[in-house]
Amino acid sequence: VNNMDCKDAMAPVCAVNMTDASKNLCVPCLANTDCKDAMKPACSVNMMDASKNICTVCATNTDCKNAATPACLVNAMDATKNVCVQCIADAQCPMGQTCDTMKNMCK
Repeated sequence: VNNMDCKDAMAPVCAVNMTDASKNLCVPCLANTDCKDAMKPACSVNMMDASKNICTVCATNTDCKNAATPACLVNAMDATKNVCVQCIADAQCPMGQTCDTMKNMCK
């Protein structure tokens, strides 16, 4: 199986099993470049099970391109709920402000 074998638009990328080709499978993404939806440009990679990889809003802070919401709030249970926010820690706020972690906003 390779990317040409993956015909499902929801899982167009081949995750290759290096030790057993019979375990190759088609997945939504392996890297950000595999995510074509501008609203979900980041690949959330599940290191234990590639079949759980999904394209989402963000997977890390570097995926958040808006200066007003530069921090990626990762939902460990459901990556489809990842969202870019103003802050997740005080260090992401301007000098003298703290992060309200309930609202993910500097105050």
